[in-house]
Amino acid sequence: MPVTERIAKYRELAENQLNAAARYKKELNANSLLRFFVFLTGSALTYFFHQNTLLAVLFAAVTGVCFLALLARHKNLLFKKAKSEALARIAGNELQAFVYDFSPFDGAPEHVDP
Repeated sequence: MPVTERIAKYRELAENQLNAAARYKKELNANSLLRFFVFLTGSALTYFFHQNTLLAVLFAAVTGVCFLALLARHKNLLFKKAKSEALARIAGNELQAFVYDFSPFDGAPEHVDP
C-alpha cells in the first residue's frame, strides 16, 4: 500500500473516530438528562402516592430499576467515547509520524524491554 493511501486511511480513521466521539458525547448528555427526568418523575410519583404504600414502593422500585439501567448505559457510552478519542489520537500520532514529527512518541525508548 503506497504511503499516500495510508495517509488517507489514517485521516479518514481520525475523522470518523472524532465524529463518533462527538456523537457519543451528545448521547451521554441526552442520557444524563433522561436519568435526571426519570429521577424527578419517580420522586414526584413516590411523594404524591406516599399514602398508598404499595404504589409508593412500586414507583420507587421502577424508578430505581430504570435509573440503574440508564446508569449502565451511561457507563457503556463513556467507554465507547474514550475508545473513540483514543483511536483518533493514535491515528493523529501516526499522521504526524508520516511528516517526520515523532514528538508524540518521545519517551518510547524508556519503555523498550531490554
